[in-house]
Amino acid sequence: EEKLDWMMKNPIQLLAEETRRRTMSGGTNGDVESQSGPKRIPKRKKERPWELPGLSVALLDALVSAYDIDSTWNLVRVKDEIIIPGTKYKRCTYVEALDEHPHKREGWLGKPGYFVSHWWGYSFLQLVEMIRLHSEKLKREGINETPFYFIDAFTVNQHTVALGSTNDKQTYLDLVAGLRKSLISCGTLVVCCAEGGEGLPGWECPAPTGEKLRGANDELE
Repeated sequence: EEKLDWMMKNPIQLLAEETRRRTMSGGTNGDVESQSGPKRIPKRKKERPWELPGLSVALLDALVSAYDIDSTWNLVRVKDEIIIPGTKYKRCTYVEALDEHPHKREGWLGKPGYFVSHWWGYSFLQLVEMIRLHSEKLKREGINETPFYFIDAFTVNQHTVALGSTNDKQTYLDLVAGLRKSLISCGTLVVCCAEGGEGLPGWECPAPTGEKLRGANDELE
């Protein structure tokens, strides 16, 4: 019965529950040397966000449903209440944590073909809706394959990039280089724009890369 309940739950909810259990128990499955000993964070390879999977609209909808996200949530809150807690012990990106989960759903993650440029202050529901509109546009144009999107909050390690961390020159250069390579890897830039856009930093679109894509006659949307 317990196993069946585990299988039927949303993997995103399971990820949150696992984090809470580890917090209470002191960590499991190699996250700590022992419950009474010092914590040991697994060493991960140098971050290469352009090699990580992108997210589908179905996954974004699952996040909204699992966490009862409403119009008051923006991407900053999603990071603080979903992404950081869900990746606390592995200190990895959210897509890595979900991709390694045994109960991930088919069609949630895949090779990203679209780099989403956005403002972190938009309502998360508004951002999801803009991405959905792009997905529907592709379908109307006869592109039936599921589109997967690079969204920095989920594909860049939020444990290594925090507000103010880019004041360090090397951190800034590494972040911009990673975004640039990720955009080139995707090949298509999707700019999500809506009314508003004041009060919070975080518009993701490295201009030099956009210029480079235009020069190569790649598609910009």
